[in-house]
Formats: sequence, C-alpha cells, structure tokens
Amino acid sequence: SKSDGDLSIIPGRGLFFATPEYCRLCFMAYNRVDEDKFKVEFVEYMSSLMNEYPLDTLVAQRENEPIIRVLKEKGFEPQLSVFASSVIDEYAMTARNIMNWTDYFWRISPSDKKTKELCHKYVEYAYYINAYNSAIAMQAADLLARLKNTKAAQVVVETALNKQQAIKQPDKELLHNLYLIFLKELYQYRGTALFYRGLFVTQSNLPRWLIQ
Repeated sequence: SKSDGDLSIIPGRGLFFATPEYCRLCFMAYNRVDEDKFKVEFVEYMSSLMNEYPLDTLVAQRENEPIIRVLKEKGFEPQLSVFASSVIDEYAMTARNIMNWTDYFWRISPSDKKTKELCHKYVEYAYYINAYNSAIAMQAADLLARLKNTKAAQVVVETALNKQQAIKQPDKELLHNLYLIFLKELYQYRGTALFYRGLFVTQSNLPRWLIQ
C-alpha cells in the first residue's frame, strides 16, 4: 500500500521506506521553501493518508494490541518494558512530522475558518493514531492551544492522562508534567486554585495518584 512505510517510520530507519510525497513535505517544511506547492501537497497527502488509514480503525487496532491489554492488567513489569515501548512509540515520528507540517501550514496559510479546521483535524489525527504516547499528546495540546482550540487541547491531555493511568504508567514525573499542562495551558492556570471536578486544585495539591 502507498503509505505503509510512512506511518511506521522510526528514528534510525530514516526515510528509506517513505513515499516521495512524504520526503518532499519533509524537505519543504524543514527548508521553508515552495510555500504554495507545500500548501497544496500537504492537504492532498493528508487526505490520502486519512482515507487509507481511518482513525477509528487505527484506534481499534491499538486497543486490541496484546501488549496494551497486558499493561492494563499487570502494569509496566520489567520484562514488558521493551515491548511496551515499541507499541507506545509506534507512529511517533510521523505524528511529530504531521504536527510540524501542520504548524508550518498554519503559518503560511490565510488565518481563516477552513485553514483552522484543517489544522485541528490534522493535529487530532496525529495524536489519536496512538493515544498512549504522552510526548505526542503534549505537542498536540500545545499546538491546539495555539490554534485557539482549548477545548480540543483539554480533551487531548485528559485522554493522555487516562491512557497512562489505564496502563499503570509508573513514571510519576511524566504524569505530573501532563497534569500541569492540563492546568496551566488548558485552564490558564497561573499559580492560583482551580475548581475542577468539584475540587479546588493547586500545584501543591495534586491528585494523590501523582505523588504516591
């Protein structure tokens, strides 16, 4: 299939398996050249990718991954760490590229409703193709917030928190950082109490599961 290599590109593997379209987008966005050509090719590429790999299908496949089911049951046991990382990091490089391309597309396009809707759609696709990757969630939430879509950014970070708790993520610093992003960027947290889900929350009053 046309885009098999594009979704699965990983660091170290380089762009050897990427399609020519993918490589051109990388080149144009990185070098900030051929703006008009980039705007056309990026929209065409994303339309093709999203049609070939519908988001609901990818989400269902992720939830049915055996390693995800085991993590939900047993957590990050040492013998599972390598397998867990391979699943959690799947699609990450392309997700980052999609968001970098989207950021560039937003900067060089008219600031109209259609452009904003496309950017929103692309960023959400980049995150939700693997919602268990917290680093991608942080990048997606930041970009959505800059697109002035704070509601979607909130949903991304809350989803990321829920996913990490579901697989019994042992990295408390990671969870702590996600939660602070949830407070600061999405609810304009400025060091004062925030009323959330019936509780007043401050930076020194984080949920117990974060500090245990």
